[in-house]
Amino acid sequence: YILDNYQDTIKKSFAGYLEEKGINNISIYGNGTIAHMLFPLLLDSGIKIKNIYDKVNYKPVKYGERIIEVCNIEDIQSNIEEIIINTVVNKNKDIADMVSNYFDKKKVISLFRILYEMVSTCHK
Repeated sequence: YILDNYQDTIKKSFAGYLEEKGINNISIYGNGTIAHMLFPLLLDSGIKIKNIYDKVNYKPVKYGERIIEVCNIEDIQSNIEEIIINTVVNKNKDIADMVSNYFDKKKVISLFRILYEMVSTCHK
């Protein structure tokens, strides 16, 4: 309901938050329901999704004419430069720790952390 009725507001807020942080290119860990709700917000706002990683679900993501391949977490390149947004709901810390084994932990940010920071700054 919230995504349907406030999609434009959420899209602008999310894109604005990422741009404010200097984040224009991202990769995503997780290929589940929450990640699939996030894709349109990111793609429609001009944020570039470089890769999607998952440990189990490798089904490509289709959004409009765009198809994004999903890679195994084992395929993460060590020289990756973009931020990875972790969209996993349960075991969030375990996933962040696992992903950080492949590259710099500072580059892994939880979707829930982003949302928390967005909401926190709204009320100031």
